[in-house]
Amino acid sequence: MAKNKIFSSLIDNKRESSGLIMTSVLVAVGVNMLSTGIVDLLGLRFGFQIKEVILITIGIFLSLGVLAWNAWTNFRRLNQTKKFEGFIIYDEINHKIISVPEYTISTDMAQYQQWASSENKALEKLWKEDNISQFRNFRGKIDQNLLNTLTQSGTLLTELLEYCLIEKLSLHLTDYYNKFDGKLKVQEFQKTDIPQVLLTNRFLRLFSEDMINRESFMCLSNNFNDENDDCSTVCVLNSSGAYYHKFDLTLPENSKITRKNKNEIIIDTPILTLSLTSLFSGFSTALPHDFYKYYLRSASQHYTSLHDYKFNVEISVKFKLTSLFMRKKMDVYYSWIDSFLDEITEYMEKDRFFDKIDWNAIHALIYCTNNISHLVPKS
Repeated sequence: MAKNKIFSSLIDNKRESSGLIMTSVLVAVGVNMLSTGIVDLLGLRFGFQIKEVILITIGIFLSLGVLAWNAWTNFRRLNQTKKFEGFIIYDEINHKIISVPEYTISTDMAQYQQWASSENKALEKLWKEDNISQFRNFRGKIDQNLLNTLTQSGTLLTELLEYCLIEKLSLHLTDYYNKFDGKLKVQEFQKTDIPQVLLTNRFLRLFSEDMINRESFMCLSNNFNDENDDCSTVCVLNSSGAYYHKFDLTLPENSKITRKNKNEIIIDTPILTLSLTSLFSGFSTALPHDFYKYYLRSASQHYTSLHDYKFNVEISVKFKLTSLFMRKKMDVYYSWIDSFLDEITEYMEKDRFFDKIDWNAIHALIYCTNNISHLVPKS
């Protein structure tokens, strides 16, 4: 991403200046016509002429029209789409995601894959049947992202990425709204409230299924006297590797959750619409030189089984016209969006990860250390 924007800033300033000049001219013309019409109308002593009425009408519509268009243009600029690029390292022989230290999403994805495969052998088989990079994308309806991988393992990876995103949003919203001690009017979505999402994302469906309905938790089911005991449990990981996590998504009142397509979830609130899109295209990514060797401590003979892939997440925020008339006290209902985007950056952004571990400095230090070791005479 370009950081130096000397020439592009000139273009932007010219565009903004041209728009400002045009707006000023049109408003001035409208006001002049309006004032001229009013003065002429008030100056009439006898009769009534249509000319003055036309001037006043044109002046009003021209002035208000320009102001309305300017407000609408600035309003549309508030709608933004944030794009995040991450990576996974995949063991092509064992069909497993490799956990990368300090890269949180890779750790989560590796664990979720392991836990799901431990309980559901059908999912484990799908991971092993084919390679995640062997697929073909096709486009569905107009203006939709590329959908559906040809292989089951590629589809599973997309669903796993989406599950990580949903879990992060769920935890973030819970932490945010808990700070207000129930003073805000919110609604909690349980798994029964969003059947569309659960039916299509196999990780969400598996991990959020009540323990009393799962064979892996039969040893614990006797401890539940009624459904309330089961519902009060938030998270469980048993000795066999089966994982349960209660699904809960807290949102402002009158919100809705829908699925636009197989990799995009829409959260519609009274003020804005938030869309979460998970994308995996099967393309490789470029990791820094010697990253496998020094950071992952992977022997050279194992390099051939490891392959790095990139994935993308897009989070779009589109404000509604009602947001222009939002009362100030409503700000607290939506202030979590900025902090959520910051958290996602820390969670999965590739460049942020390498900045966090300061890889350039580490690699330079390793390089210098190796050179020094070669200069030291052998005894």
